[in-house]
Amino acid sequence: MRFDKYNKKTRAETEKEMIGCLIVITCALVYLGYETEWGTIRL
Repeated sequence: MRFDKYNKKTRAETEKEMIGCLIVITCALVYLGYETEWGTIRL
């Protein structure tokens, strides 16, 4: 991945945003409920 267009952002800031996106996606999956090895996860 190239960050030339986003050169104002540091690598750390970009990584924080990616982690934030993963957390949001995970929360959405948990909210909707999804099958895992241990059964269905629901809030």
